[in-house]
Amino acid sequence: MKTKSVATFLAVLAVIAMVLAFGLRRCGAMLGIVTEESATATPAGAGAAIRFEPDYDLALAADLSLQEEQVGIPGLKLRLARPLMFDTYQVRGLAAVPDYFYVASVKADMERAMLYQVRRDTYTVDKERELEWEGKYRFGGLHLGPDGLMAVLAGNAQDATSVVLRMDPQSLETIGAFEVPDQIRAVAQAGDGNIYGINESSEFFYRWATDGTLLERSANGFGTSYYDMAVVRGSLVCSGYWRDRGIGVIDVIDPTSFTLLARHPAYAHSMGGRWVTQLGFDCVNGEFLFLPDDGNLPMLLTYVLADDMTLEEYIPSSGQ
Repeated sequence: MKTKSVATFLAVLAVIAMVLAFGLRRCGAMLGIVTEESATATPAGAGAAIRFEPDYDLALAADLSLQEEQVGIPGLKLRLARPLMFDTYQVRGLAAVPDYFYVASVKADMERAMLYQVRRDTYTVDKERELEWEGKYRFGGLHLGPDGLMAVLAGNAQDATSVVLRMDPQSLETIGAFEVPDQIRAVAQAGDGNIYGINESSEFFYRWATDGTLLERSANGFGTSYYDMAVVRGSLVCSGYWRDRGIGVIDVIDPTSFTLLARHPAYAHSMGGRWVTQLGFDCVNGEFLFLPDDGNLPMLLTYVLADDMTLEEYIPSSGQ
């Protein structure tokens, strides 16, 4: 009798274990997570193998109310999640080149902006610079353009102005600047040399000449708050929050008319519970880079195009 009871008890435990395993796998799938068990190495010559840090688990921030098709970032797949090996304070922007990341952040208690040059092989700080410009220290989104590293410092609540900076990506020294009578959140430079921006409240897009001459200001009617932007295939690629839907978003915008070319919803969360499209973002060489959390050792997420997606489909060119 006792043997039968023990056997029954063990069978019940086995069923419970199977249910828990299924539930955890489903949570991961809801965010489009590829586990190490299911990840496969990229074919030789196609780039690095898919790799995940052992402590990274997006399922901790899963929104279980989402429908099955509302997972991850449709059209993209997570390739790498790896922490930056330093305290980023309050993240405000991200840019990338083959050897380095650039992270813009704010030390609010010291009223100083911090710019970090981060090695891509170790995710450690190679160089840093502290900035402040006539009381302005609120860094914004970064972008590596034809004329250098574009950055912006905005004033506080009482100072509704900003200074757009052009910086040397090697020395981090300022090599050009112009002032703007608005609080700017992010800037990017297109191939034509023009500089584009979105203000802190995401009410207006801007286009300036390289000397700071205002060429156009256009209302943002897309129901979104943008945090950072890139230029890909001649189009502005903006990451942010879709206010009308209450989810993350990646928008592709024609910089000549400020019209919407494509919209990609984002359902994935960060470890800190934010949408992955919040805070720092860049898109370089087919990689979509997100830095949605700040503080000590935040995860930098690298997404690439899904197997059935092309860059031309995901990011329409403004010239088409």
